[in-house]
Amino acid sequence: MYLLVSDDYFITSYRINELIDKYPKAEIIRFDLNEDVFKEVLDTLNTFNLFNDKRILIIYNCENITEINNLEKYFNNPNKDNILLMIANNLDERKKITKILKKHLKELDNKVNIDQIIIDKLDDFKRDKKTRDYFINYCNYDNYKIMNELTKLKLYNYDKQIITIEDINKITPKSIDDNIFHLVDYIIKKDKSKSLEIYNNIILYGEEPIKIMIIVANKIRLIYQVKVLLKELTLEEIAKHLNSHIYPIKLAKEISYSYSEQELIEYLTKLSELDIKIKQGQIMADIGFKLFILEL
Repeated sequence: MYLLVSDDYFITSYRINELIDKYPKAEIIRFDLNEDVFKEVLDTLNTFNLFNDKRILIIYNCENITEINNLEKYFNNPNKDNILLMIANNLDERKKITKILKKHLKELDNKVNIDQIIIDKLDDFKRDKKTRDYFINYCNYDNYKIMNELTKLKLYNYDKQIITIEDINKITPKSIDDNIFHLVDYIIKKDKSKSLEIYNNIILYGEEPIKIMIIVANKIRLIYQVKVLLKELTLEEIAKHLNSHIYPIKLAKEISYSYSEQELIEYLTKLSELDIKIKQGQIMADIGFKLFILEL
């Protein structure tokens, strides 16, 4: 019997698929306690399976369980045909349901090592660490996108059994964040022409000006945070502190050397003031952001 505490879709799917791979012949039954009645869950748990040796029962939003006594009775005498996975978005440590779940269930790791997953998935393919790091960065550290694009790369290179940076550039589409990191760099360098060029290109892909502005502000904030935290922490400690992958921290570190803390704060202040003006209807987002660039 297992417990997973996570609101990350990729991690939840990954842990579920691990169980399914472990018991490929098992029947899979899913309940969502935002919609289903817990009595139905208990009835299913206590029903013996006549057709399969094993059943995987996946219970979403288990933090909503109120029939704690009935649940604990089952935990004390579980049906051995069941592989139970209970999933919670989050748990309040003060509540009784949390204590019961953690007492009886084995808690699964709610973090994944994406580097190791790539290594495992590409076990039969030739590749190196430089290519792997490039691929993770190219996918903007989005685990879900990494797994989807990894499948495409394997199919594309099935015959030659090797994946190169050229293959990644050819097969994997660039995300908005890739262009935005370049945009941030040119904004901080005060290169108005290049900044406007990249901004207009992103707009052509259908992105909203307000979304671009928010992501730019988040990138600059990350550079500032890394610059400040580097005084006392290592890159690995900063990544853990900010709950981030190590690679964007490394990129932010490299950029941070070129600019002072005061410069970064000034950009964040200007973007915050622009955000207020847009929300108050004083200026349109597209015009406001272009003026922000032209006034660099």
